Amino acid sequence: MKEFIKKYYLRFIVMLLGTIIIGISAAFYVVSMVGSNSINTFSFGISSLLTQIFDYEVSTSIGITIGSAILAIILLICARKYLNIGTIVAVVLIGPVCGLFVDKGILKESDSLFICYLYSVIATVLNSLGASLVIKSNIGASPYDGVSLFLCDIIHIKFWIVRIIYDAALFLIGYVMGAVVGIGSVIAVLLTGPLIALFNKLIDLITKKNKKNVDVEAEKPENEENNQ
Repeated sequence: MKEFIKKYYLRFIVMLLGTIIIGISAAFYVVSMVGSNSINTFSFGISSLLTQIFDYEVSTSIGITIGSAILAIILLICARKYLNIGTIVAVVLIGPVCGLFVDKGILKESDSLFICYLYSVIATVLNSLGASLVIKSNIGASPYDGVSLFLCDIIHIKFWIVRIIYDAALFLIGYVMGAVVGIGSVIAVLLTGPLIALFNKLIDLITKKNKKNVDVEAEKPENEENNQ
């Protein structure tokens, strides 16, 4: 029981860290002003649309929270098996983390196009790292990933095809609502998949190395007892 709690606790910490990193990546996408990945384009579009409707600036962090909540509600209604603690944490945490960095001025927009593109690359790298950590924690998909898995279940075609259609739909909806789709969006599309695969491999290597070290340490007392 103690080992189970310890294992679950470590997974929760990894998931939490990954979610925070995703929130920071969203902040970098905001200040880049050159476009973002599909889910953030959808969320930024929500904040833009609400700002136009109410004639009051709705922050991107609120848009992210609303966007994640909409996808989580879809899962709640249609595919509860993909709801888990990771899904709830994503809804609650990503928006506020983004808001902390943007609204409090920790990250600021730049007039330099080079800096804007650099922000976009940093955002994509961080988003991929965060997504990889959440995946490897194995305690719940984000609302974004959960909906893509649900669509794959009902459409019965290959996952990567579903993901392309799903991302294209989010980009289109976000753009129609007023979000920016630009070079940053292209960077996100081209780099996110390969980077997540790379981080997954690195995490697997680190995990295996640590497990090997733990096994070696566990064997030492046994060897010492046998020698005595």
